[in-house]
Parts: sequence; C-alpha cells; structure tokens
Amino acid sequence: MVISGYVDGDAKLLPTLDLGQCAPSATPGHIYQMSAWYTATAPTQFELYYRTGLGTWNYWTASPNFAAATAWTQATWTSPPVPAGASAISMGLNLLSNGTLITDDYALYDSVAVASVFKSMTPSRLLDTRNSTPVAPGARCPSKSAASMASRRMSRQ
Repeated sequence: MVISGYVDGDAKLLPTLDLGQCAPSATPGHIYQMSAWYTATAPTQFELYYRTGLGTWNYWTASPNFAAATAWTQATWTSPPVPAGASAISMGLNLLSNGTLITDDYALYDSVAVASVFKSMTPSRLLDTRNSTPVAPGARCPSKSAASMASRRMSRQ
C-alpha cells in the first residue's frame, strides 16, 4: 500500500468484513494474540474491528505504533478483552501518514482458549477510512499453505 498526499484519516489492509467466510469468530471476554510481518517507510499499527450478533462491523481499538522498518519485521500485539456481543474480529495494519507498507503472514489466535489454534489471515482489500469504501478489492480469502508461509518467513531472516 502506498499513501501520498496525506491529509487525514488512515488506510488499512483488512480481511473482508463479512458474515463468516473470511473473518475469524471470536469469544467475548477472550484476548487475542496477533502478528504480521511488515516493511514500512512510516509507523504502522494494528487496527481491530468486531462483528456484532446482527452482522454489523464496529471499530474496536488500535495497538501502539510499530516503527518504520526497511527489513522484514514481525509486529505482535495482544488485544484487550473482546467486547460483549461480538461474534467475530478482524485486524490489519494501517498507515496514518504518507508512506509505503508491505505486509505478509498475518496470524491470530485466542490467548484464553485451552488449546489455542493458530489462524492465518490474509488481508483481501484495502479500506480507506477517509471515505469508507474499498479502493482495491482483492481475491476472496486466498489460502496459503504452511510450507509457502514458512519459506517466506525463512527468506526474510
């Protein structure tokens, strides 16, 4: 993602905010560990949204900023407890200024569940919150094999 001519707002890479095909389900009161690899010419942060039982999506919260990085860097953060009534969550990295952001290998897992399952996520669209419309629709929830994700991780190290 490249932002130039920045005035206000942000742009973020998020999985499709849908009714369950792409967005992982969430348990109210649980906390979630998230990570993503990135390179960026400006600071970035995780933005989180949650889906209500009625299927609408609401902005939830944001992580602290992660520094700009010219080499592949892994951002990790643990969310606050999921709000009551939430049925799913979505997260992605954003830019709040002019700059370039490249991301890869998103992951999210429930930190409270006894047997946490690592869930890979792939952003599938760019959401420009200055006008709340998709600016670059992408493929629907593409899947990655564990081997291809591991090979990309190894190539960055």
